[in-house]
Amino acid sequence: MKGNCTRLERWNGTLWEPIGGRISITGPALSRETVEQELTLDCDPSGGSSTKKKSPGTKEIGDVSIEILVDFITPTGTKQVATATGAGTVSVAGNALFTITDPGLTGSPKAYNVPVPTGLPAVWMDAARVWFQTNAAAADLRALYDISGSDAKLVLIA
Repeated sequence: MKGNCTRLERWNGTLWEPIGGRISITGPALSRETVEQELTLDCDPSGGSSTKKKSPGTKEIGDVSIEILVDFITPTGTKQVATATGAGTVSVAGNALFTITDPGLTGSPKAYNVPVPTGLPAVWMDAARVWFQTNAAAADLRALYDISGSDAKLVLIA
């Protein structure tokens, strides 16, 4: 995180995004003896700041606690959702080939050979979802997507 008197930002992996608009730094003003007055730096969103200090002559300041009051800004936009719907009954247990194409996925288009049981689509797609959520071979996909779904659906959310 980085910040100044007018805003606080966090690195999201691509760019700095604002997460707050007011930063307060407060703590006891300490010299060689504890004093009763607070030292406050209060930065407001307009960029101004006000400072209350102990009387002139304070030579050193001891411990100061920093509290950052943040009004988190929820990122806007829509998440990308990809849904695959299983079709057909599997009559003999075996492997189903799932091919995922994504420019962020190394080796894309990438084929995943997923073991599936016999049964209707809801049965074998449930097994496939669990495999994608837990198998080490799908760790690269989990790094890009949250994997979920129900019934005969496999849902990838970026």
